[in-house]
Amino acid sequence: MTFSIKLTLFAALIAPLAACGGDSTGPDGVSFPTISQSTLDANCIRGTAAPPASVSGSISNADCPVSGTLVGAIDGFWEGWRVRVNSATAVTFAVTSSFDSFLDLFVIDVNSPALNNLRIFDDDSGPGLDALFTFTLQPDTEYWIMVSGFDATDTGSFTLAMD
Repeated sequence: MTFSIKLTLFAALIAPLAACGGDSTGPDGVSFPTISQSTLDANCIRGTAAPPASVSGSISNADCPVSGTLVGAIDGFWEGWRVRVNSATAVTFAVTSSFDSFLDLFVIDVNSPALNNLRIFDDDSGPGLDALFTFTLQPDTEYWIMVSGFDATDTGSFTLAMD
Protein backbone atom coordinates (compact mmCIF):
# COMPACT_ATOMS: atom_id res chain seq x y z
CA MET A 1 0.00 0.00 0.00
CA THR A 2 1.28 3.43 -0.77
CA PHE A 3 1.50 6.10 1.91
CA SER A 4 -1.30 8.20 0.37
CA ILE A 5 -3.71 5.23 0.33
CA LYS A 6 -2.87 4.42 3.97
CA LEU A 7 -3.40 8.07 4.90
CA THR A 8 -6.75 8.12 3.10
CA LEU A 9 -7.86 4.92 4.88
CA PHE A 10 -6.72 6.33 8.25
CA ALA A 11 -8.64 9.56 7.64
CA ALA A 12 -11.75 7.54 6.74
CA LEU A 13 -11.43 5.47 9.91
CA ILE A 14 -11.03 8.42 12.28
CA ALA A 15 -13.62 10.71 10.67
CA PRO A 16 -16.52 9.03 12.52
CA LEU A 17 -14.69 9.53 15.82
CA ALA A 18 -14.51 13.28 15.28
CA ALA A 19 -18.20 13.30 14.40
CA CYS A 20 -18.96 11.39 17.60
CA GLY A 21 -17.39 13.93 19.90
CA GLY A 22 -14.30 11.73 20.27
CA ASP A 23 -11.16 12.84 22.06
CA SER A 24 -10.37 16.01 20.23
CA THR A 25 -8.82 19.34 20.69
CA GLY A 26 -11.40 22.04 20.73
CA PRO A 27 -11.18 25.82 20.86
CA ASP A 28 -7.91 27.23 22.26
CA GLY A 29 -6.35 23.76 22.47
CA VAL A 30 -8.77 22.57 25.17
CA SER A 31 -9.25 18.79 25.13
CA PHE A 32 -12.81 17.42 24.91
CA PRO A 33 -13.05 13.71 25.82
CA THR A 34 -15.13 11.15 23.98
CA ILE A 35 -18.89 11.28 24.42
CA SER A 36 -21.08 9.47 21.90
CA GLN A 37 -22.92 11.56 19.35
CA SER A 38 -26.19 9.91 20.38
CA THR A 39 -25.68 11.13 23.97
CA LEU A 40 -24.82 14.64 22.78
CA ASP A 41 -27.87 14.67 20.50
CA ALA A 42 -30.14 13.33 23.27
CA ASN A 43 -29.05 16.24 25.48
CA CYS A 44 -29.24 18.86 22.70
CA ILE A 45 -25.51 19.60 22.98
CA ARG A 46 -24.83 21.89 20.03
CA GLY A 47 -21.04 22.15 20.23
CA THR A 48 -17.98 22.95 22.31
CA ALA A 49 -16.68 26.19 23.77
CA ALA A 50 -13.55 27.29 25.58
CA PRO A 51 -14.06 30.68 27.24
CA PRO A 52 -13.84 33.42 26.25
CA ALA A 53 -16.40 32.46 23.64
CA SER A 54 -19.81 33.36 22.33
CA VAL A 55 -22.41 31.04 20.82
CA SER A 56 -25.80 31.71 19.30
CA GLY A 57 -28.88 29.59 18.92
CA SER A 58 -32.61 29.52 18.91
CA ILE A 59 -34.88 27.76 21.38
CA SER A 60 -37.86 26.12 19.69
CA ASN A 61 -40.16 23.15 20.16
CA ALA A 62 -37.69 21.14 18.04
CA ASP A 63 -35.14 21.22 20.91
CA CYS A 64 -34.90 18.94 23.96
CA PRO A 65 -37.86 19.26 26.31
CA VAL A 66 -37.13 20.51 29.83
CA SER A 67 -39.86 18.48 31.54
CA GLY A 68 -38.50 19.12 35.01
CA THR A 69 -34.90 18.17 34.09
CA LEU A 70 -33.49 21.65 34.58
CA VAL A 71 -33.86 23.30 37.96
CA GLY A 72 -36.28 26.20 38.07
CA ALA A 73 -37.46 25.97 34.50
CA ILE A 74 -41.14 25.07 34.40
CA ASP A 75 -41.52 23.35 31.03
CA GLY A 76 -40.08 24.24 27.71
CA PHE A 77 -37.05 23.48 25.57
CA TRP A 78 -33.28 23.86 25.80
CA GLU A 79 -29.93 23.69 24.02
CA GLY A 80 -26.47 23.23 25.51
CA TRP A 81 -22.72 23.40 24.95
CA ARG A 82 -19.78 21.49 26.33
CA VAL A 83 -17.43 23.90 28.12
CA ARG A 84 -13.88 23.21 29.30
CA VAL A 85 -10.85 25.25 30.36
CA ASN A 86 -7.11 24.56 30.60
CA SER A 87 -6.71 26.33 33.96
CA ALA A 88 -9.02 27.47 36.76
CA THR A 89 -10.96 30.38 35.33
CA ALA A 90 -13.83 32.50 36.63
CA VAL A 91 -16.26 32.65 33.73
CA THR A 92 -19.29 34.91 33.44
CA PHE A 93 -22.11 33.26 31.48
CA ALA A 94 -24.53 35.87 30.12
CA VAL A 95 -27.51 35.34 27.84
CA THR A 96 -28.93 38.01 25.56
CA SER A 97 -32.25 36.74 24.29
CA SER A 98 -35.63 37.53 22.83
CA PHE A 99 -37.35 35.62 25.69
CA ASP A 100 -37.18 35.04 29.46
CA SER A 101 -33.93 33.02 29.51
CA PHE A 102 -32.71 30.51 32.09
CA LEU A 103 -29.19 29.02 32.53
CA ASP A 104 -28.04 25.80 34.21
CA LEU A 105 -24.40 24.70 34.58
CA PHE A 106 -23.67 21.02 35.19
CA VAL A 107 -20.50 19.03 35.85
CA ILE A 108 -20.66 15.88 33.74
CA ASP A 109 -19.06 12.48 34.29
CA VAL A 110 -17.98 11.63 30.71
CA ASN A 111 -18.31 7.91 31.52
CA SER A 112 -21.98 8.33 32.36
CA PRO A 113 -23.24 11.67 31.02
CA ALA A 114 -26.41 12.67 32.80
CA LEU A 115 -27.71 16.02 33.97
CA ASN A 116 -27.35 15.24 37.66
CA ASN A 117 -24.51 17.43 38.96
CA LEU A 118 -25.99 20.91 38.91
CA ARG A 119 -23.49 23.56 40.01
CA ILE A 120 -25.35 26.84 39.51
CA PHE A 121 -28.45 28.20 37.78
CA ASP A 122 -30.01 31.59 37.15
CA ASP A 123 -33.17 33.16 35.82
CA ASP A 124 -33.11 36.97 35.75
CA SER A 125 -29.74 38.29 37.04
CA GLY A 126 -28.87 39.85 33.69
CA PRO A 127 -30.55 42.83 32.09
CA GLY A 128 -34.32 42.48 31.85
CA LEU A 129 -35.32 38.82 31.86
CA ASP A 130 -31.91 37.48 30.81
CA ALA A 131 -29.85 34.98 32.83
CA LEU A 132 -26.34 35.72 34.09
CA PHE A 133 -23.89 34.21 36.60
CA THR A 134 -20.17 33.81 37.27
CA PHE A 135 -18.65 30.47 38.18
CA THR A 136 -15.03 29.32 38.50
CA LEU A 137 -14.45 26.45 36.09
CA GLN A 138 -11.75 23.89 36.88
CA PRO A 139 -9.37 22.28 34.36
CA ASP A 140 -9.96 18.71 33.19
CA THR A 141 -13.65 18.99 34.09
CA GLU A 142 -16.56 18.57 31.69
CA TYR A 143 -19.21 21.27 32.08
CA TRP A 144 -22.46 21.54 30.17
CA ILE A 145 -24.11 24.96 30.02
CA MET A 146 -27.80 24.77 29.17
CA VAL A 147 -29.89 27.64 27.83
CA SER A 148 -33.64 27.39 28.17
CA GLY A 149 -36.69 29.55 28.49
CA PHE A 150 -38.26 30.00 31.89
CA ASP A 151 -41.46 28.33 30.69
CA ALA A 152 -42.87 26.52 27.66
CA THR A 153 -43.86 29.69 25.85
CA ASP A 154 -40.32 31.14 26.06
CA THR A 155 -38.73 30.44 22.69
CA GLY A 156 -36.63 32.49 20.31
CA SER A 157 -33.10 33.48 19.46
CA PHE A 158 -30.27 34.00 21.95
CA THR A 159 -26.56 34.65 22.29
CA LEU A 160 -24.60 33.15 25.17
CA ALA A 161 -21.38 34.98 26.06
CA MET A 162 -18.79 33.15 28.15
CA ASP A 163 -16.17 35.64 29.35
